[in-house]
Amino acid sequence: VGVVNTKDQYEVLHGQLVDQFNVPGPSFHSVDQIGNKANMQQLIEDLQLNLFRPTTICCQLSEVSNLLKSLQFPVVIKPFSGAHSRGVHKLNFQEDFEEIYPNLYKHFSQMKNKKDQTVLIAEHISGKQVAPVCYVDGKSKVHLLSLVKCITAQDLKLPHLQIIYRTTPSNFSEEILNKIKFVLQKIAKATQLRNTFLDPEFIIKKNNVYLIEINVRLGGFRKKLIQDAYGINLHQLMTELALNQEIDDSFASVSSATACEIWENNSGKIKNIKIPNSKFITSSKITIGIGEECLAPPNGTSALGTIFLKTKDKSLSKMKSLREKVMVEIE
Repeated sequence: VGVVNTKDQYEVLHGQLVDQFNVPGPSFHSVDQIGNKANMQQLIEDLQLNLFRPTTICCQLSEVSNLLKSLQFPVVIKPFSGAHSRGVHKLNFQEDFEEIYPNLYKHFSQMKNKKDQTVLIAEHISGKQVAPVCYVDGKSKVHLLSLVKCITAQDLKLPHLQIIYRTTPSNFSEEILNKIKFVLQKIAKATQLRNTFLDPEFIIKKNNVYLIEINVRLGGFRKKLIQDAYGINLHQLMTELALNQEIDDSFASVSSATACEIWENNSGKIKNIKIPNSKFITSSKITIGIGEECLAPPNGTSALGTIFLKTKDKSLSKMKSLREKVMVEIE
């Protein structure tokens, strides 16, 4: 009858099932055009959207060393396949590649297709990272509900690339919103995307927007954040899209909501971990408990826990204060 998906590893399967059963949703072709990083880069060039994308090169891992000789640093190198910043590294100098090469090689050795070692080398753009909450209807029209502002470890001067905080609403201008919607609409129309949520990420620098990546699914953190901030049930909307039903995406309320992932810079066994109580917390979860091993990023891709918080306004400030009180002891 319909197919819904919230997991990045099932995006291709989502498209295959849509085609197999001829139900509303993104086709395999549209998913492959966007989910495949090499195809996505070619699509950006074909649509002449290069101004909205960091300069990016697709190549094999074996070619990286030579290509770096002619590039301007810093750059970001990321595997063709991965998730949650797994295998993603920022290189400030060409010599940095020698240090991270073993990690990239190990990353590909764990993939099903070990021979395909495609990587992307992208210019590093310093700016504010945002994640639009949006969906594509049955006519390939993009609907932008909100922007989630992301505060990364790099923003906080920490030695990895994970996202620490996600917060909404954001204070970006109408001009920024229009540019983001323009890019997403061009992509949706060109790939004939239909009846699906999108999970894109952009970097905002001054009045410029740069598309970092886009996935054909509903991002996990967005569901809870949008429910807390605006009273919208995204899971219900996702189901209605998959059934080609009429969508009501009007706000029931407007509050401020922030999510926090708990990351530590050290690896080891968890000796103690505790999230403090607060009347503003709407949900919290410890995912790596006492006695379990944790692996620090960039190799580690599992946060120790998550916290969701809701206030009338300025929930990010409240969450930052709460994060300082989270107790983590690692042996």
